[in-house]
Amino acid sequence: MKRKKLKPKKTTFEYLLIVSQKYDEVKEKKFSIFRLQTVQEFTNFRYELLVKEEIIPGGIKYKIVGLNTPQLLIPGGGYAFYEKSYPQLSGEYKIEIVNLDRVSNIFTIKFSKDQIKLVDPQLKSFVDIEIK
Repeated sequence: MKRKKLKPKKTTFEYLLIVSQKYDEVKEKKFSIFRLQTVQEFTNFRYELLVKEEIIPGGIKYKIVGLNTPQLLIPGGGYAFYEKSYPQLSGEYKIEIVNLDRVSNIFTIKFSKDQIKLVDPQLKSFVDIEIK
């Protein structure tokens, strides 16, 4: 009897950008959180996604520069990710993500007191966006 191999889910995206807001009870402030992660899940290690961040007028630019192995070589699977939090953002921001091939995706995200909204999605993209 032949065994059926499990194939990973096909996706056109390489990365997932998760944008959310969180209230820090200790600091009594709201923070906007950006988590950029790989779509591919790694089985042996939890790699770190190396990203250079640049604050630009009216936005934020993330340049993906590679993967890094963790300091502690504890086995475990998961996505490679980079996470950054900012004191609560307000208004519209252009978010630019540049991949290893120097291809750029730009999204416009609007932050208000109670919600986050994707204003201008780019159609041909290597990044999927999830708003929480």
